[in-house]
Amino acid sequence: MTNNNNRLKTYKEIFSMTAKDFQDLLKENTDTNYHTENVLYLAFRSGNKKFIDEAKIVLADHLTQGSLSHENAKRRTELLSRMKSTFLVTYQKTYWECL
Repeated sequence: MTNNNNRLKTYKEIFSMTAKDFQDLLKENTDTNYHTENVLYLAFRSGNKKFIDEAKIVLADHLTQGSLSHENAKRRTELLSRMKSTFLVTYQKTYWECL
């Protein structure tokens, strides 16, 4: 399930959120099955252009297809793993508790 761009936050909105607000957003999205959006938001939070561009492609494919294909799910998981390794250990634990 995706939110069909109805509630997507911008890079600026995500980057300016407090840690608590960001964690709350991740939890809310997880509860609503907006996992691909969370990957984009984590990419925004990382500030890494390559991650952001790849997350946008994953989300665009997800939205276009209307569901998450096996291939796209694999790309999303691999991206998430690469991003996780760039976050401080404290944030890795905190963010992954929200997902």
